Amino acid sequence: YVAKEVAPKMKVWRPRGVVLHNTGINPSWTAKTDNQNAIQLMRNMSVTWANAGWSSGPHLVVGPNGYIVAAWPLWMRGTHSPSYNQTFWSLEMVGDFDKQEFPTEQRLAVTSGMASLYAMLGHEPDDANFHLHKEDPRTAHKNCPGVRCGDKKTWQARIADAMHKVNTGDLAHAA
Repeated sequence: YVAKEVAPKMKVWRPRGVVLHNTGINPSWTAKTDNQNAIQLMRNMSVTWANAGWSSGPHLVVGPNGYIVAAWPLWMRGTHSPSYNQTFWSLEMVGDFDKQEFPTEQRLAVTSGMASLYAMLGHEPDDANFHLHKEDPRTAHKNCPGVRCGDKKTWQARIADAMHKVNTGDLAHAA
């Protein structure tokens, strides 16, 4: 009975895919894997989003040592990229990958996280449902997520490969 009353009031948000971002900040002070650094990073980022007038934030944030923080609920529309907010999840990588190297642990975590998101969507990434932030025609971040983290086709192949390895039970080599 409750579900019958609540369901018509709920607006279901169904993303089509994922947009990959970087935070543009050097993660040297967050390089430790302890929870306190991740919590402080999220506090700092929340202030930045609020100061920008955002009503929400990006969905997932991945740190340099591979920690993944759920910054905004996956079942709700987030704020991350003008053209993609309505229809895409966002995954932020802590760092500035035009200026610094892309840590292996972070790449593996990002790949695994995106493979999980695409598995939930029930399809692999392609040009219509996977974007780099710089592809948004309405963004000012024309280099995001940075040249050192890889190109779109490489990411699509990594994600699809991780999805296949998980699906076949080859978890030891999934990312």
